[in-house]
Amino acid sequence: MRMGKITMAALMAGATVAAVGPLAAPADAGTGTDFRVAGVRIWANGALNDPYSGILGLGYPGQGFDVDMVYSAPAYTCDNGVTSWTSLHGRDIATGVTGFVPSCNTTW
Repeated sequence: MRMGKITMAALMAGATVAAVGPLAAPADAGTGTDFRVAGVRIWANGALNDPYSGILGLGYPGQGFDVDMVYSAPAYTCDNGVTSWTSLHGRDIATGVTGFVPSCNTTW
């Protein structure tokens, strides 16, 4: 299933999506997806809090997160109490670290 655009509201509401193709427009530090809070974990595995998924790095607001895929994932509750069922795969624009973050820890 391909998806042209996905809204943050849909992600926050727990929209279930399977692995999809590239999003319509890649994000950049100035206009696209970014980290919502300081120290967002960038995971090696889309299951996020899976004990076998290592943490590759940390993302911070202003660095930008270039999303290339959206995955359905186990429930993950962010520090703001919002639970996400989607994992975003992409690259931290500032550091180049590539991995997964829960959608509730990003802003669009």
